[in-house]
This record gives sequence, C-alpha cells and structure tokens, in this order.
Amino acid sequence: MISIFHLDDHRIFQSGVKTAVQKHIKDVEVKNAPDNQTALEYLRNCLERNELPDIIITDYNHPNGNGLEFINEYRKLETDFNVRIPILMITMIGYTTLIQEYISDGLLDYYLNKTASEHRILSAVHSLLCLSDGYHENMK
Repeated sequence: MISIFHLDDHRIFQSGVKTAVQKHIKDVEVKNAPDNQTALEYLRNCLERNELPDIIITDYNHPNGNGLEFINEYRKLETDFNVRIPILMITMIGYTTLIQEYISDGLLDYYLNKTASEHRILSAVHSLLCLSDGYHENMK
C-alpha cells in the first residue's frame, strides 16, 4: 500500500490530487490535513508507530503557518526518528529564492505550481515515490 500525506486547506485541491493519484496508482491511500498543527500531530503519531507516508505533499499558504514552516518543523521530527520522507510542494506561490534554497538545502524535494497539469503532478509523485522506500511498482 502506498501512503501519501497531503497538507492543504482547500478541500477542492485535496480532492483533485487524491482523485488523480488514485486513478493512476493502485493501492494508494491519501490522508489530508488542513493546517500545520494537525499535520504535525498526525505525522508525529505516524513516526511513533513507524507507519510513515511514502511522500508528503504540502501547499504554501494555510492556517497556522505556511508550508516552509511546516517543512522545518517536520524535518526536525524526522531527525528524532532517523527517517526521511520526500516532500513535494504544490502551491500558487511562484518559485521564490527561498523555495530554491529549501530545495538546494535538501529540505524540499520538488516544487510545482498549482496550475501544473495532472500529468505533471503525477510525474512528480512518481519521481518521489521512486525515492521512497515504500515504492513497489504500484503505477497503474
């Protein structure tokens, strides 16, 4: 089973990503959270149970912080558990110097604008699943 965690406060985008992924990847589960606090609590519980998602997708703008703040906090949690999950940011925010620095520093693995096609999003997900230990030829 492939597991994807998606942090985005817009239900329509949550649903769109989930539908696209489930259409093209068999045996996939997508869990959603609308804000940093909920996301970090869920992921801490996953880390404690050793039931990690294969990839994490985050937006930039959402309640209680932003995507880069979330990434910082989550990467700190990972160091406590000696794991690393690939992270994809899909957002309407342009490719900024700060996002570029996060990629260069290895904190963020992939960036896409929300205007990206379904094919481009699926390609990014596929690439990140290949980086993940949980990838088992689940593409339909």
